[in-house]
Amino acid sequence: MAQEQKNVTIAAPGFAGINTQDSPLTQGAQWAAIADNCVVDRYGRIGARKGYAVLTTDNTALGTDYVAALHEFVATDGTKVIFSAANNKIFSGTTTLVDETPGAYTITADDWQMATLNDHCFMFQRGHEPLCYEHSTTTLLKMSDKTGYSGTAPQANAVIAAYGRLWAADVTANKYTVYWTDLLQGWDWATGSAGSIDITEVWPRGQDEIVALAAHNNFLLIFGKECIVIYGTSASDGRLSDPTTDLYLQDVIEGIGCVSRHSIQPIGSDLLFLDASGVRSLARVIDERSLPIGDISRNVRRDIKDRISDETGEIFSTFSPEEGFYLVGFPSQMLVYCFDMRGLLEDGSARTTTWSGVPFTSAHYLQDGTLFFGTTDGVTQYTLYTDDGSGYLMYYLSNPITFDSPAVIKIPKQLDVTLIGGEGSNVTLLWSYDYTDNNKTRTVSLSNAGGSYYNVAEYGLDEYSSSNTLSQTRVNLSGSGRALAVGMQTTVNGASIDVQEFNIQALIGRIL
Repeated sequence: MAQEQKNVTIAAPGFAGINTQDSPLTQGAQWAAIADNCVVDRYGRIGARKGYAVLTTDNTALGTDYVAALHEFVATDGTKVIFSAANNKIFSGTTTLVDETPGAYTITADDWQMATLNDHCFMFQRGHEPLCYEHSTTTLLKMSDKTGYSGTAPQANAVIAAYGRLWAADVTANKYTVYWTDLLQGWDWATGSAGSIDITEVWPRGQDEIVALAAHNNFLLIFGKECIVIYGTSASDGRLSDPTTDLYLQDVIEGIGCVSRHSIQPIGSDLLFLDASGVRSLARVIDERSLPIGDISRNVRRDIKDRISDETGEIFSTFSPEEGFYLVGFPSQMLVYCFDMRGLLEDGSARTTTWSGVPFTSAHYLQDGTLFFGTTDGVTQYTLYTDDGSGYLMYYLSNPITFDSPAVIKIPKQLDVTLIGGEGSNVTLLWSYDYTDNNKTRTVSLSNAGGSYYNVAEYGLDEYSSSNTLSQTRVNLSGSGRALAVGMQTTVNGASIDVQEFNIQALIGRIL
């Protein structure tokens, strides 16, 4: 009797992203086992991330160091200045790094947090007197040298500009007090409506310490390691004319905190941050705080916890509305987690991919939609499909597929793959059996011609534009097993590539 032939089509394979949290035995083809140096594109397909171009033409000033902080200062007249921190200096510019460090000012670390207020840029770091950049004089000063300076500015490590004033928290010596300046006077810490608040009596578990500050939806958010304290305003117009009288305790969320002030990113009506258990959404935390999970990184939760534990550098993050992703970077591990925020999955988690081997040490999203990263080379821009002119490896692998018959031997005969883009690339198709890493491989070359089918243009006419070239290729498979995993690897070097479809034809054998 002839063996039954079965066909499995995986459209938009891995569109739900990677899932290392659940058993691969229970996952469908919408999940990926590996999606590295990938993004989920706007059509829901796994595709290559963009690369980066180095903007800095001379990085001598960095020495052997790297750009650890980035900030875009935008003045009211439209003037823009990019500030960066590296090698115990403050720089302005991108192609040329101009040392702006005040004279006779000693810097011992580069973990600055910067904020813009009223045509000034303020820079804070633990153990350092704050700095103040004046747009009118284009000069970076010690805050104590600023005309009108009053009181004593905290040597804070967390600072934000919100509601017309600076807010700062010293997370080294005084880990429970938030200070604020007078209205529109980021250098006045003593007069007018300047003040402070001690939240020692607010910590729900008796003791915690401030990690980060944020402002969102007319709330002041104070992030501890194990809780979030939320202050609202009693002012009828929502303004904070005098925080001492206008602020009131709105809520306290227990059991969820923040591990890095650099992880906090507003994304429209929501706010994302990194807790010890993974990436959290503030809106979902407030709505679902009685639930044990409900986090954005649910499908890679264990991995994120391990990465946090292993990280020896400063975790960074950024959000790009244009690209639709929230990135969390672990610089010492040269790894970035990419969370697609254009539409969450049913369980409230985000489609997740990874970027490995990336040299990013900081990140910043600019008002014009440009995305900058800091590296040892200086300031770089997220763009095109090479990493500083060189190719990088994109790797997709499915979870094991059983053809709905886990006890039956499958003898795959043919694998058809449909790809978008990747003109002129060599693509290695791979497959393995029964949950092993012993991959079999076959390398195929994609045509440089647009709109080809099986690498031959149909009727000599291109049906798709060169930026959207469709390539269908097929390879014969060997081997057999009860479960089959398929995937592809390619060196991305100048051309985007997306995975449209996998089609597997197999003979169904006997039950073992």
